Amino acid sequence: MQSPGTGLCSRCEAVELALYFQEERHVMRQPSGFVGPSRDATMLCSLTDLHATSGTCALCKLVMEAFLRRWGPDQWSTADEYIEWAESAPGLDAKPQIYLFSYLFADDRYEGAKMLPKAALNRPALRLGIALRGPSGENRPYLDHAGDIQLLSTNSLIHGPRAIFHGRIVDPDRTNVQLAREWIDECEQGHGDLCETAGGRDDLAYARLAPRNLRVIDVNSMCLVFLPAEARYAALSYCWAQSTRHFTTTMSNVARLQACGGISSVWDELPGTIQDAIEFVREIGREFLWVDALCMVQDDDKDKEEQVLQMDRVYDNALLTIISAPPSAERPSQYDGLPGYRLNRQPFQATASIQGLELCTTQLDVEQATLTSPWNTRAWTFQEHLLSRRRLFFTNVQLYFQCPCGVFCEDVVGEGKSPSAFIYPGTSLWNSSGIHNDVSEGQKGNALGLSRSMFSNPSAAFNYYAHIVELYTGREMSDQGDALAALEGVISILRATMNTEFIHGLPETLLDEALLWHLREPHRRRTALLTATRGVGFPSWSWAGWDALADYRAQFSGYIRREVEWYLVNKDGTAFSLSPPNGSEPPKPYDPSSREDIRPIGRPPATFLNALRPREELTAQDSRSCSLSCWTSIATFQFLGDTLDLGEGDIDWKYHKAFIISDQNSQPVGTIFLENSWENMIKQNRHQRFEFMLLSRSSTVDDMVVLDDMFPMKEWCFVNVMLIQRDADKAERLGVGVVHELAWITAAPESALLHLR
Repeated sequence: MQSPGTGLCSRCEAVELALYFQEERHVMRQPSGFVGPSRDATMLCSLTDLHATSGTCALCKLVMEAFLRRWGPDQWSTADEYIEWAESAPGLDAKPQIYLFSYLFADDRYEGAKMLPKAALNRPALRLGIALRGPSGENRPYLDHAGDIQLLSTNSLIHGPRAIFHGRIVDPDRTNVQLAREWIDECEQGHGDLCETAGGRDDLAYARLAPRNLRVIDVNSMCLVFLPAEARYAALSYCWAQSTRHFTTTMSNVARLQACGGISSVWDELPGTIQDAIEFVREIGREFLWVDALCMVQDDDKDKEEQVLQMDRVYDNALLTIISAPPSAERPSQYDGLPGYRLNRQPFQATASIQGLELCTTQLDVEQATLTSPWNTRAWTFQEHLLSRRRLFFTNVQLYFQCPCGVFCEDVVGEGKSPSAFIYPGTSLWNSSGIHNDVSEGQKGNALGLSRSMFSNPSAAFNYYAHIVELYTGREMSDQGDALAALEGVISILRATMNTEFIHGLPETLLDEALLWHLREPHRRRTALLTATRGVGFPSWSWAGWDALADYRAQFSGYIRREVEWYLVNKDGTAFSLSPPNGSEPPKPYDPSSREDIRPIGRPPATFLNALRPREELTAQDSRSCSLSCWTSIATFQFLGDTLDLGEGDIDWKYHKAFIISDQNSQPVGTIFLENSWENMIKQNRHQRFEFMLLSRSSTVDDMVVLDDMFPMKEWCFVNVMLIQRDADKAERLGVGVVHELAWITAAPESALLHLR
């Protein structure tokens, strides 16, 4: 904690700070909900002048500290670095000017589940916002809201229940374990079913199931035991690379570890993170802890597979998941332990006493605080996060507790707030993974939490699924065969809440939408075999078949209509009918009479159809290893090397270009996103014909080339196609794109039964 002096410069003496904390002043809200200075906001001074007087003026010093702390301790280490960045930042003048405003940070009309008395209906808390420029029509929150200052709860102006939502000093040396106990108790006793079920009372789709044959660490007897019936336990989520010690349970030592004191006998061989987690669980008065390295027999394939396939149960049933999220470091083992538990941390908090007010800077929200942590880059930790109902994050700045109803943290008093409390997005009490936020405040639309309730409609279900895929893909894993196994727990819940089976990570009843993903990074085919189904590889048509970040929002933004017939084929070659589509319904019914018929002509061979089996006969085991076949049509087009100018959108496509698809007359008819390396190949093979297979139809698309008058742009005229590499009746995906329906028909497509690999 840093405490600047109390003297003020002449500019800051004229600022009546108390008024800013009594009501909103000089604030303007963007349509997005973000805040910034209004037109009546007064300029304080330039950034360089602020820095010049920050050595003698307490407020200038605190404002400068607020800038440095806005995005965490790793962004800028000195004021000079910050000023250098600001003077060249897009949207700012060469000499940025500072404006002050105040805004509503938090408000609550309830206390827990009870309505407050009328006299205390509102407990609003305001913060001092700091901008690097005056009001602007451009939406740049990092400039218009570049820093925050809050009142400490110890201020004499604050008393009784109004202490909630105000600042608290963070101990720089050690985590406040007593606070952690209070948070867990408040959630258990106050939130009740809201957090126990992680869903609504009337539309719960996924019921909690107890894990089978679950070993846990008894932290008192210090040995492995099978979890007693109805017992509660904590789970640990961490990165193995945090330590140079990698002791695990094996078939040769499991009996010794199950004896009383068995864990104590290998204590010095355990990673510091596991040691800290054991001691922390004991300190908060709990008895059992689950840790993957110790509670799964690592060289017993049968035991390991059983536990991997019930990860949803392991984390879903945990009373609490302890998350070790240290900052990135040159040597990951530098943080071998829970940050803040026994390792020193960086609370990164500055305070000052100004005009009789106790003030301090603010901390990041939990998502930002863990954004660059190695824990947040691993595939397995992604689902450990989502599956957990209660999460306790140990970070190098402070401790955070997160549940479906809210967030608690050390730097702001949040105890006693209700699930419906308004919290300004991005602040340290903000709950981006909440599922019980106040819809009227627009928070639920930003929620990332994994609800156990049924989705209200197919469109909402697919949008959530797409977001999950975008967050998960591109993460690191030691065994590439784990690409789907590391998400199996999340898929188990989505299987219930989306009411669909999944095929290689894609929802079956939304298959037409789910096939339309793009890759945003340099990528390579994932050649490893699937964990738990060794002998089966990842298919090219699933995002899991590629080691790269996948994106569903790149081009296909409208409604999708099925135009082909899909089939599932097991390892024995038996084909099964696919579940009927359940895609998003357009606002008005699709009118086939107003569109061209693009469906493949005829039917698959009689030998194929006669052997077709009903979908319900496909076993769950076969569904994890089946392939995809399609009665579709194939047409050829060419690339001339032309690409679409995406304007500002180019920043999102550093490694790809939107190539223009042309017909045999060299007329542009569509677009497809492909890796930059295609550019040289196309130049060397101009006019080469490429095969595309029909997938579906879109009502609207983004980033479509401007077409000739002979191809009028109308709703539902867009044909979704897959660029394929074909060997007889077997095909692999190279990419997906869009062509105009008339261009597709003119290309004289030929019907075919294709088996996708």
